[in-house]
Amino acid sequence: MIPASNLLSCMSCIEIMFDQQDIQYIDQKFEDNNKKIIAGVGEMLEQLILPRIDGVEQRLDKLEGRFDKLEGRFDKLEGTVANLPTKSYLDAKLADVVSDTVQMIDRRITRKRQDERAGWQKIVEVFKRNNLATAEDLAALEQLSGASS
Repeated sequence: MIPASNLLSCMSCIEIMFDQQDIQYIDQKFEDNNKKIIAGVGEMLEQLILPRIDGVEQRLDKLEGRFDKLEGRFDKLEGTVANLPTKSYLDAKLADVVSDTVQMIDRRITRKRQDERAGWQKIVEVFKRNNLATAEDLAALEQLSGASS
């Protein structure tokens, strides 16, 4: 690092080496170079960076549109899910259906057994009326029919 006293002496050396016109010329060159640099940076921005930013912006707009569509679909899905029956409701309905089915099967089986018993009882009656079987055979047939003597 240059001490402050040396820096002041360097500044005075520059003033001695260059006259006022030289300093104005150097200042003008710096200003011109700054303008060229700024113009170059601006041109680079316009040609390289801004088109890429525009492209990114367009892609972001498309993504935003897609997200809006997805949001709409999720809203619709939430409405559908909200209208679905709960597990407890489905369990209760399934239990009702199973119960009704078992009762219906039980009634059919009971009717079928009653019809079979009625058929056996008619056979026993016919055998009794016409004396077609012995007392032992009739007792066995009555036992099969479920009728009591």
